[in-house]
Amino acid sequence: MQKSALCGWDARWGNRRITKTLLVMKLTFVLLTAAFLNVCAKGVSQNVSFSGENIALEKIFVVIERQTGFGIIYTDNTLVGAKPVSIRARNMALSKFLDNVFRDQPLKYSIESKTITISRKMAPGLGSSDPYSLTGTNFSNAAPVMMEVNGRITDQNGNPLVGASVNLKGTKKGTITDANGYFVIQVPDGGGDLVISYVGYETIEVRATGAGHLNISLKQEDATTGNEVVVVGYGVQRKATLTGSVASIQGKELQRSPALNIINNLGGQLPGVITKMPSGEPGKDGAQILIRGRNTTGDNSPLVVVDGIPGVTGWERINPNDIESISVLKDASAAIYGARAANGVILITTKRGAYGDKSVISYSFNQAISQPTRIPKMASSAELAGYVNQLDEEAGQTPRYTDAEIELFRNGTDPNYINEDWYGKVLKKSSVQSQHNLNIRGGNEKVRYSVSGSYTNEGSIFRNGSHNFKTYSIRSNIDARLNKLLKVGFDLNGGLHDGNYPAFNVGTTFESMKQVPFIPVYWPNGSPSAGVEQGRNPAVMGTALTGNENLKKYSFLGKASFDLSLPFLIEGLGVDGYLAYGNDIGVDKIWRLPWTVYSYNKNTDTYIPQTGGAIVTPELTNAFRQSPMVLVNLRVKYELKRNDHHLNAFIAGEKSNTVYSNFSATRKNYISSALDELFAGGLADQSTNGGRSESGRETETDPQVCS
Repeated sequence: MQKSALCGWDARWGNRRITKTLLVMKLTFVLLTAAFLNVCAKGVSQNVSFSGENIALEKIFVVIERQTGFGIIYTDNTLVGAKPVSIRARNMALSKFLDNVFRDQPLKYSIESKTITISRKMAPGLGSSDPYSLTGTNFSNAAPVMMEVNGRITDQNGNPLVGASVNLKGTKKGTITDANGYFVIQVPDGGGDLVISYVGYETIEVRATGAGHLNISLKQEDATTGNEVVVVGYGVQRKATLTGSVASIQGKELQRSPALNIINNLGGQLPGVITKMPSGEPGKDGAQILIRGRNTTGDNSPLVVVDGIPGVTGWERINPNDIESISVLKDASAAIYGARAANGVILITTKRGAYGDKSVISYSFNQAISQPTRIPKMASSAELAGYVNQLDEEAGQTPRYTDAEIELFRNGTDPNYINEDWYGKVLKKSSVQSQHNLNIRGGNEKVRYSVSGSYTNEGSIFRNGSHNFKTYSIRSNIDARLNKLLKVGFDLNGGLHDGNYPAFNVGTTFESMKQVPFIPVYWPNGSPSAGVEQGRNPAVMGTALTGNENLKKYSFLGKASFDLSLPFLIEGLGVDGYLAYGNDIGVDKIWRLPWTVYSYNKNTDTYIPQTGGAIVTPELTNAFRQSPMVLVNLRVKYELKRNDHHLNAFIAGEKSNTVYSNFSATRKNYISSALDELFAGGLADQSTNGGRSESGRETETDPQVCS
């Protein structure tokens, strides 16, 4: 046997050990590779279980996201022409599931990382007979070319945020960050806005204009929440230190649904606040507001304070663009206003300019369609005739209508057998409301200012109706820092509410629409019918044929304020106050006219005139009222801040005086409707009325301390 040795090593033994070692290494490599591939397969090839018939693609996408964690990107235009899907899958691989979903669809998909991108199929050439050919394609609806954008999201300290949401604005889909804060998302080739959000952090938008890496840092919301302030009685208080029940809403939230009456905006947005609008009549909607239900047996209206002035009228017509915030004080939070706060307090703070801010001019226009909530469905002539016959039979009488006549009512082939829809003939489908606002706000280091003008217009729901309500208002304020210690401010607000209405009560008009369908609204010759009784035809009662009720209200409110700091006496000591003067002037002119309607005599084929309105000659009432108000408020305050500690205290006094007076005069027996002035009326049956009242209040608040 031949032997060979190399440095004392047995070649046979060495070869066997080397071979064994290599075999172990190969097996280890194979096992690791299999394990790696298995992990990769599990990471990419998720399984989906779902069954359904005729399911929209959007719902299928939701199922995929929930079961796999993949994000899906598409635009609304991408899914145009997509078909509902019927599928049955149990633990089906994601790729196979998607193949089944997109079979026979004008769509395709691609998977990259944890994102599925949906796009439209494109034919290989123009002029193809393929249903997805580019020929005749509206390229504005084609799916945009997408590009990949990646990035990393961290907090302010550079720590990665796991699971932060990254959504492409304008679409429904997005993705989330991985364990290291990284994300990958596709955006249109022209760029897109990414909405980045994470619980406890401020939501931001980032513009992605090209493929590349984005480094995004989010700021914690909690860093400023403790410093947020809420308007409370005679001042503000940090939200973190509130112990009473206070609810608040910002003006920008009210602007999302800019109703003409802001009471309608508050319902459902502030806890404990109940709103009700018993009427839809323009300018007379009678909107009511309750705080935590009814608290007294009498008036349950809350006290309303606008910019520190209590009892301001017309506050519900303030334009949402002029409101900074609204706070609702309940329970002990409202106690500082005394007995007037039994039903709660609503504090409205209007917008002012900003020091050191450039002037900004803004214009907004809103138009709304107003419709009745519900229209009663009345019985048809055929149904009513059947009920009448049933009544006759139960009374032992011969039925009034034959089956042939009932059929004529039903098919409408004979003009003598009328089937009238009074609600449809008298009311329009909808009425239009419009709202305009133009404002300019700004300032420099010493002065800030705000000027805002608003106009609204509401129309009638009646056909040819004379209902019309317009409002004009201007709100202006200016604040100046005269020096380091003294600030002054001036507010001037004015408005006009101008309402025109039929002279007949709208409630009675709606009651009169409950007519029998046998009688038409208008006769074939175009004359208005007399209705069932008293000549009450709502098609006439809702128009200017009844006369005109013109109600004007002029409002003025001026306020001069100051704020003086006294650090040379005691650090944190100060004095502030204001003097306010306001006046509401009402001028009413009610001109009532008798109107003419007609009944029809079938035997003589004649139309017989009849006077409606319960009067035979025109009548006029003029009324005037005013309520000038003076308010003086003075407050001594103390405020101290030491690190995280805050101390606020004040003593205040307030005095107000209001004088209300009214006068009215009525004349009747006008010989003509051409002149609607008092001097033209008859002297007989004329009347006058008037009154005057005065109210005042002096209030001294106990020392108030807030920490």
